[in-house]
Amino acid sequence: MTKTKYQKVPCRLERNLAWLRPFRSFPLVRLGSNHDGGYVIPAQTLDYIDGVLSFGIDRNWSFESDLRSIRPRLPLHAYDHTIHERFFYRELRKHWIRFFVFKCSWAELLQAKKTLADFRQAFSGNAVHYRQRITNRPESVSDVDFSLALQRLSGCRNLSVKIDIEGDEFRILPQILAHANFISVLVVEFHETGVLRETFRYWVQRIQKKFYLAHLHANNGGGLFKDNLPEFLEMTFVRGQPPSQRRNLHLPVRGIDYPNVASRPDYAVSWI
Repeated sequence: MTKTKYQKVPCRLERNLAWLRPFRSFPLVRLGSNHDGGYVIPAQTLDYIDGVLSFGIDRNWSFESDLRSIRPRLPLHAYDHTIHERFFYRELRKHWIRFFVFKCSWAELLQAKKTLADFRQAFSGNAVHYRQRITNRPESVSDVDFSLALQRLSGCRNLSVKIDIEGDEFRILPQILAHANFISVLVVEFHETGVLRETFRYWVQRIQKKFYLAHLHANNGGGLFKDNLPEFLEMTFVRGQPPSQRRNLHLPVRGIDYPNVASRPDYAVSWI
């Protein structure tokens, strides 16, 4: 089989962004799809994490499904207020109606049926989906803060936490860091790294006081800021000290990273 070759847009970063250079960690593994929805963590962390908190799943829970396939008994709680099992059930019902009036193809109907079945399988047993919004200031029963999410996984001391909540990550990072001793792996997709540069720098450097940066991937779904830093960055942090002081100066990592948007060139990040 011929391997797909992805085009890349060079992003050469200045030395003042050296704090974004990831350490060369243990062997990395990709969980989830090869494009949007997949994330990278050190493989060895799969042996000792004892629970998962996932904030933001939308229609792509491939990361969570891959985790469950490797660790079936691992308790996993996912939070996303925009979707629910009834949401996908209603979509399937609409497709059935449209199919009988010739406004929907058989393939579209089957896809809607598969989506509902996949959701039910992904969030069953020890994996639970909460139709709630993660926030720093809960205003109703539809909201939850990190402290309550952590209480629901009582007994877990080495959590893997994934955050992909479209720009609201900065709101919950204070609570995340307040409970850093319960977190072994922290995966964050940062948004607006150019416009919110000082906020982004502040929180990443705060995280780095307790975690080391194990991986960085530039999400090609966003643009580039004036200094060539991609606007969307997927970053993986691991609690403790890095296994080596060597750093990766050229990204993405072959065989691990793929463009989030398959139809666009990926970003090739390096440092001057």
